[in-house]
Amino acid sequence: MSDMIQREIQLDAPIERVWRAVTDHREFGQWFRVALDGPFLVGELSSGHITH
Repeated sequence: MSDMIQREIQLDAPIERVWRAVTDHREFGQWFRVALDGPFLVGELSSGHITH
């Protein structure tokens, strides 16, 4: 059994914009409609809630 969810999507955006969205917790939240409790930290879990 796995504790991961994986999804593949194709985005119509420049790679720099996508990288910013997946590395900054605020931009990630805007793109994926979640409110994370804090920034991404290497080796740490992130928590938050779905906003939509």
